[in-house]
Amino acid sequence: MQDGAIIGDGGSDFTLKTRSYPFQYNHQNFILLDVPGIEGSEKKVIDQISNATQKAHAIFYVTKTPNPPQKGEEGKRGTIEKIQR
Repeated sequence: MQDGAIIGDGGSDFTLKTRSYPFQYNHQNFILLDVPGIEGSEKKVIDQISNATQKAHAIFYVTKTPNPPQKGEEGKRGTIEKIQR
């Protein structure tokens, strides 16, 4: 499987519910949370995102393409503004 192949299906709002992936590294337990994205209409998943970020010690923004998050346009927030909230 190529890099990024498991990140959604190319459409927005692919992940609708938070999923947990427990793992261990150097005898330390971790839980990776796959959280719904903010690229689509986050209104339908905002509670999932909010609950997961309240638990997080670190947040990684992962996308299928290597493009940096973009600023929004007038009247519409971009990814950068959504991340900063």
